[in-house]
Amino acid sequence: NIAYRQQDINNWIIDGTLEMNISYGASYSDAASSNYNIKYALNQVGLENRFTLNTHISKRLLSGGEKQRLALSRIFLQRKQLCVLD
Repeated sequence: NIAYRQQDINNWIIDGTLEMNISYGASYSDAASSNYNIKYALNQVGLENRFTLNTHISKRLLSGGEKQRLALSRIFLQRKQLCVLD
């Protein structure tokens, strides 16, 4: 139950909706990808009021800090016990 996030996350951000980006790599049939859990993950990183789940985002339009928080929200969605940050 270990998550790893490197500092350069440009390759991990996809052009698509916020929900698609947070759920990236998660199974949609998995309970972890429910709207409630996605909103919880956004809340944990301070992006809950910045975007809606259907907001189309592009890595070119996000600030560096927003990209980092988006990557961290994936860890909250996965509910890992330990997170290693580079």
